[in-house]
Amino acid sequence: MTRFLFVWELGSDYGHLARLLPVAAALRERGHGVDFVVRDLMGAEKLIAPLGMRVFQAPLWLRKVTQLPASRRRTIDLWLRRQPKRP
Repeated sequence: MTRFLFVWELGSDYGHLARLLPVAAALRERGHGVDFVVRDLMGAEKLIAPLGMRVFQAPLWLRKVTQLPASRRRTIDLWLRRQPKRP
C-alpha cells in the first residue's frame, strides 16, 4: 500500500479540493492511504472526513515574512511573481 498526501494551502475555497476528491477516492478504492493537508479545516473536514481520509492543517503565515536568508528570498520572490493576482 502506498500513501498519498494531497496538499492545498493557498486558497480558502474548495474548488481545487473538489477536483482532487475523485482522484483520492479512486486511490483509496485501490487500497492506498490518502491524507489531505489544507489551509481551512472547517469546510474541508466536512468534504473529506466522510470519505475516511485524514485532514491536517497546513502551516499558516498571516504576517509578512522578513529576515530570510538571501537564497530563500530569491526562491520565494520567484514563486510569488508566478502566482496569479488576487482581487
